[in-house]
Amino acid sequence: MKCILLAIPSLLMIALLTPLFLFSFKGYGFAQATPTGSMYPTIKNYDVVIINWNVQSFIDRNLTGEIIVFSKLNICHRCILDEGEWLITKGDAVDSTEHLTRDEVKGLFIQVSNDSLFEMLKYGWVG
Repeated sequence: MKCILLAIPSLLMIALLTPLFLFSFKGYGFAQATPTGSMYPTIKNYDVVIINWNVQSFIDRNLTGEIIVFSKLNICHRCILDEGEWLITKGDAVDSTEHLTRDEVKGLFIQVSNDSLFEMLKYGWVG
């Protein structure tokens, strides 16, 4: 009886963490948005966002209209024109554009997190 009671916390922990690892391996995870304000109001400063980090799953499709993540700082901008190898991006709240190559894309924005605990268990935490 004592062995069973000792195993319950371990089994519970495995049950809670399994979705975290499964979805992390699929390439999804949380990240804190860089506080540039360039994507306001879609992404506010310090919002926690869910990102698809599996670049190979989307990089070959047309990214026009998608919000992509680039640079070491996890900056998010909307791709306003996909020219094949080159992407022209712009924050929703700014007028200036940036030119990126597909190699610079680190991830694809999925959504702003609304329920951190549930979504962390579902998607995993990346950074």
